[in-house]
Formats: sequence, structure tokens, C-alpha cells
Amino acid sequence: MVCEPVERANSNHLFTAGLADSMGVRKKPMRVYSVVKYAAIACGDAEVFMKFAQSRYKEKIWAHAAGVVIVEEAGGVVTDAGGRNLDFSKGVYLEGLDRGIIACSGQVLHDKLIGAVNCMFATMHHMYVCYNASREEESKVCLLQCITCTFATIHCSYATGWGFSSLFRDWFSPS
Repeated sequence: MVCEPVERANSNHLFTAGLADSMGVRKKPMRVYSVVKYAAIACGDAEVFMKFAQSRYKEKIWAHAAGVVIVEEAGGVVTDAGGRNLDFSKGVYLEGLDRGIIACSGQVLHDKLIGAVNCMFATMHHMYVCYNASREEESKVCLLQCITCTFATIHCSYATGWGFSSLFRDWFSPS
């Protein structure tokens, strides 16, 4: 089971849904408030919490500090989406947060999820660059990069043990 924040204003539910789907999760995420997300992981009601904030949103330390301790004491792992430990020593906000927060019930699952996040962000970056290419030649180069990155994402999906996401199945399956 995956859990995510209820509020949409400071989280990216669409990205979380795509990432969960790429992991083979078919159930709707459990949407929770406050520290409940960490308690759900610590007591085994959920395996993953993901929060990918909007670009200008800053996470406050009091929303995460106690929950991180609870999950870690239960054998789980909490980092930013780049795999770095959260730093609660910089004041009111979690400064230097890489793309979001990921909490998992164990290290193996966490490592696979970080790999999937990196693959999806790389694919999204290439698609963004291609979409914004201004010259025809740039567009052709970007299109080739997008295709390469898409296949790299599929490879990452297999390498992490999660198979194709439904997005790629839909793209490549005959109608």
C-alpha cells in the first residue's frame, strides 16, 4: 500500500500515481494527514509514502521529524527523493530537499523506489526539453533522446524488478 498527502496544493498526485503504477501498485493510495503516513509505515499498514512537492513549496521540519524517528525505529528508511537523509538542523524548513520525500518499510524497497524515481525524472526532463525545442533540428535530436530515455526507463523498470508501467504498455501495445 502506498500513502500520500491529502492536500493537492503542495504535492504532485499525478507523479506519485505514475510512479506507483510503474511499481505495479494497482490500489488507490491511502491519502492521509500529518504524521499518520509515518505511523502507517511503522505499524505495517503501508509500505511506502511519497511526496513530491510543487516547486516553490518548502517542507517544514515539524511535519516530518517525529515521523522519521518512528519509521526508522521500526526498521524503515526515510530520505529525500535523491536518497539523502533529511537534515533537520537548518531551521524551520527542510533545506536542500531533492524533489520530494520518500519513506519505505525497508532498505531494499527504498533503493528500488529511488531508482524508479530517477528514471522517471530523467524521462520527464527529456520530454520537457523536446517539447520546448525551438528549431526543427533540435526537435529531431530531442525526439531521439526521448526515445532513448523511454527505453532506458523501461530497462530501469525491469532492472528494479517492477516491469513495465501501464503507460508504456499502452504506448506499445497494439490497439
